Amino acid sequence: MAKITFCGAAREVTGSRHLLEAAGKRILLDCGQFQGHRREADAKNRKFLFDPRTVDAVILSHAHMDHGGNIPFLVKQGFGGNVFCSPATADLVMILLEDSAKLQEKDVEFFNKKNPKNRITPVYSTSDVQQCYGIVKGVEMDKWFEPVPGIQARLTEAGHILGSCQIELAWQENGVRKTLLFTGDLGRRNMALLNDPAIPSGSPDMLLLETTYGNRLHAPIEGADKRLAQALIETAARGGKVIIPAFAVGRVQEVASTVERLHLECKIPNMPVYVDSPLAEKATAIFSKHRELLDEDFHKLAKKSDPFGKGWVHYVASQKESMKLNDMKVPMVIISPSGMCEGGRVLHHLRNSLGRHENLVLIVGFQAEGTLGRALVEGKTEVPIYGMPINVKARVQVLNEYSAHADKNELLTYVKSFKVPPKHIALVHGERLAQGEFEQVLKTEVKASVSCPEMGTSLEF
Repeated sequence: MAKITFCGAAREVTGSRHLLEAAGKRILLDCGQFQGHRREADAKNRKFLFDPRTVDAVILSHAHMDHGGNIPFLVKQGFGGNVFCSPATADLVMILLEDSAKLQEKDVEFFNKKNPKNRITPVYSTSDVQQCYGIVKGVEMDKWFEPVPGIQARLTEAGHILGSCQIELAWQENGVRKTLLFTGDLGRRNMALLNDPAIPSGSPDMLLLETTYGNRLHAPIEGADKRLAQALIETAARGGKVIIPAFAVGRVQEVASTVERLHLECKIPNMPVYVDSPLAEKATAIFSKHRELLDEDFHKLAKKSDPFGKGWVHYVASQKESMKLNDMKVPMVIISPSGMCEGGRVLHHLRNSLGRHENLVLIVGFQAEGTLGRALVEGKTEVPIYGMPINVKARVQVLNEYSAHADKNELLTYVKSFKVPPKHIALVHGERLAQGEFEQVLKTEVKASVSCPEMGTSLEF
């Protein structure tokens, strides 16, 4: 009897960790960081619901921090196996982990300077990240491999970010083939840059299905460019700045390429555009390295211009140059991580821009509960940044069309694409309300066996 234990992203959208026990082995699907309220997230990131020394292998769905950001701490706590993922994910995750360690070290240094009697340590350091280089293994997509003896695995396109994968697992149990499919984060069809998610084959005994937008619908992707262009036109007319918090991997590249194309088509003002993130620039170089994974529209644009906007869009490297942007009063666009406004240079831009009516904060991705981005989306008139209250006078606009997550209807279409429904569907990576509503949709539309596992619970199958 196989068992799956839900150790993260259970009834919440962060900290993806699912432990499979099958064929006498233990495989961890994702090893993500928890994000949100800092004290709570820090405590969760320092604790696993299993002994890392007993895990035989990790398979990583993609490079976002809430899916792979706690691998160094897993190694630090005694994990001695390999981490398998797509080649693009292997490249991306290492630069993200290095950046995360540096940010933690800087935050800890600042905190300890202010609180010498209550010193803290980072969850992991740059030296801990160095220990991961030899164990992160890129494997070819769409081909079966053996992460541990007795279990086969295959990675297929998830369409979420570059290199993102669905993870299929198969093994023999008393002479019978058993299977599990983990969607990771499922993308949308017809998105810029990325290929569509792969249509699932077969019928798994267990499906782990993400439900980030399980109770919501996105506006049609076809209208996204028009709404983005209109937002830039109106803000430029007011003389304001457009601040776009965006994940360094995936969303920055998508927005930069879209703005570049709109500029070529003369659909937006000739206002300067800055990508303020050394990490995003490194990630963009990896996107260029793995161009074979990008879609037909990307290659069409590449014949006319740099799809990531490196001609018109300026990538900001130094902190000094970043700070200068705050003093410039001309209309401009600043694209900067983090995507949920929980760290990085975007905090400085928000601190300097939220208090002015002419400015716009453009939200282009999911904002988890407890994050600054969520507070802005919910219309809070005052938010804390670096411990200081900031009045929100700037406009806040949400463009969910650019979400890299499938919405309710797209998730339902995915499940209906199985020729035979999975024997059981476990909903993960979703908030309680979204999961509860989508559970009822599946039970009605698919007549499937569905559950919404709580943190730390297990399912045998």
